[in-house]
Amino acid sequence: MTTGVEIEERVVHGSRRWLVALLLLVIAAAALSIAVQRNVFPYYSGDRDEPVYRYQAQMLEEGRVTVPLGQERFFRPWLSGPSDGHLVMAFQPLWPAVLMVADLTTNSMLPAIAFASILGVTGMYAFAIELLRDRRLAVGAAALFGFSPFVLLLGGTYLNYVFGVALGTWMAVATLRAVRQRSAAAAVAAGALFGLALLTRPFDALLYALPLVTYVLMCHLDRRAIQRILGWTIVGALPFVALTLAYNSAVTGAALTFPTSAQSGGTASFGWGRRSLAPEFPPVNFTLLNGFRAFARNICALPSWLLGSYVGIVIAGFGVRRTFRDRPAAVLVTLMTVIFPTAYLAWWAITLTTQGAYTGLGPHYYLPMLVPLSVLTAAGIRDLALRARSGDRKWVIAVAGISVLAVVGTAAFVRPRLDENQFVADVGHDQAGRILAAVQATPGRLLVINEREQHPYVMLTHGVLANRPTLDTRVIYTIDRGAASADLIRTQRHRTAFRTVRTLASGAPLSSIRPRLIRQRVVSAPSIELTSDIRNSGNHKVVIAYGRFGRHRIATVIDRNSHNGDRYRVRWTLSGTTFRMSATAPARSSSTGYPRVKEEQPLPVPRAGRAPRVDLVVGAAFADHPRTRDPDRSELRYYARTHGDEVQVLTAPEDWTRLGAPLSAWLPISTKATIIVRVSGRPPSR
Repeated sequence: MTTGVEIEERVVHGSRRWLVALLLLVIAAAALSIAVQRNVFPYYSGDRDEPVYRYQAQMLEEGRVTVPLGQERFFRPWLSGPSDGHLVMAFQPLWPAVLMVADLTTNSMLPAIAFASILGVTGMYAFAIELLRDRRLAVGAAALFGFSPFVLLLGGTYLNYVFGVALGTWMAVATLRAVRQRSAAAAVAAGALFGLALLTRPFDALLYALPLVTYVLMCHLDRRAIQRILGWTIVGALPFVALTLAYNSAVTGAALTFPTSAQSGGTASFGWGRRSLAPEFPPVNFTLLNGFRAFARNICALPSWLLGSYVGIVIAGFGVRRTFRDRPAAVLVTLMTVIFPTAYLAWWAITLTTQGAYTGLGPHYYLPMLVPLSVLTAAGIRDLALRARSGDRKWVIAVAGISVLAVVGTAAFVRPRLDENQFVADVGHDQAGRILAAVQATPGRLLVINEREQHPYVMLTHGVLANRPTLDTRVIYTIDRGAASADLIRTQRHRTAFRTVRTLASGAPLSSIRPRLIRQRVVSAPSIELTSDIRNSGNHKVVIAYGRFGRHRIATVIDRNSHNGDRYRVRWTLSGTTFRMSATAPARSSSTGYPRVKEEQPLPVPRAGRAPRVDLVVGAAFADHPRTRDPDRSELRYYARTHGDEVQVLTAPEDWTRLGAPLSAWLPISTKATIIVRVSGRPPSR
């Protein structure tokens, strides 16, 4: 006969066993988050918000919540915008504060993402305990949550999604405990967690709160108990709500204006209409129909991010009827499942997640749905296991088949996601990695002008090429402002200036376009001379020298009977009012029409405004007839301007090669084989 003492010992032993299982799960989740960041996202993920969180953490380390407006022209960080006399960053401060604490205590921000994973897994366990009252199922739910592809990938980034879900889950735990135990302390904790969520993801905080308030109202409590729980919850929330309003006021100048709205100039807001990330970007005409289309694609993709994939949803269905002890719990789980996809119909950015709904980082706004789905799936697994243990052969076969399909389905979707993120990492290594390597190999203090693009931001294209908020690092990255960059180079004389350009080696595949650093100097004088040495490297008969400076355009046939290997020298003289050329060419040279072909970029770039204008072009065209409509061309494109009584030329050009008909394409192929240009002048006037 089993005694009461023996029963108690079994209970204690069972509790310890599941706590050990939870501890191992937590350790694994933390280790995997760091491993994913280091190996899958060494140059950040495809979500360009990642470096912004780190940048805001560095701002907090330096004791600031805004960026001086003086940085807007050359150093404006991504997702910042002018407001109230300074630059405002887009995000709420709590997650950057967590990153800051990790950095100050360990000299690395990696522990912060491990902390977010730990908080999420333990919160999932505690939530399942409150709902199911079963430690075994709670560990299962925590494992389903922590090891899902969704959490593993997002948990390996510096984004705040996993941290936000962890706060919301713990808020649910505190609320359930406050109702079950009639605990004022738990109610205060629930309110505090709501406030912390408000300092992380304000909209999500409200979406977590609504189902929980509904749950409290539906529980069989008298009016006084409900008022007591909600009252203590408000008490816990008030300090953090006040802190949120104070932060908004300090950053945006208005307590009820959140940073995202201020940073975007009001273009990134909830509701339908014309929306965009920032005023420089073309707006999206976001309609309710667009919202439903994005909803349909995202919601269809969501199961593929779960352990068990679409089969996992079937398993969760088995767990529905055995999960809930009462109606309020059923309503709570139902609302937690549907409220996020429903509410996000009014958030225009869900249209941006549809392209990566099945790959990339998935429909990340729907990550909170994983919490109730993990509980249901764990209960479904228990239900299927009980059916299989019954000895019914049909259920044994069915459960075995479901298990195999779940494993196969998960593996089938994981591989392409890893491949895509590996591609992102490879691109980061080939592009940003090369720039970092070149910078590290160059001694001294450097000023690196980013490649010419349409957007006026640092760290948008390559998040790792970022500045400290105080610009006190050995290397400073700056926006390419065209000829106006001469002003910055002049003020940063103590730094060696470089410009980043893309180059394709001759004969290499297009995938080999790589950035490189070119030493950038400013030549300034009343009159500047450029010498171009041209070489006919093909079997072309006609060689044309051409150039453009501002509105001045010159094109001259310098040889009508050229041969492979022939060389020519052309001198160009430019001043504020003139642009002339002289060629050491045969007497047969004559003027011809300037070859007007649209200048193109090597890769698609965001249409966020206008790229810096190319002011000076020196090139050579090669054809079999002087009037060939689309000849082969090699040209160098410079920044230049008239500045007072002087002309300024920035000496680091872009190399471009035009492959004539039938290809008819511009490529950033090095022009050294066909034309080399030297700029003569003196340093800028002081």
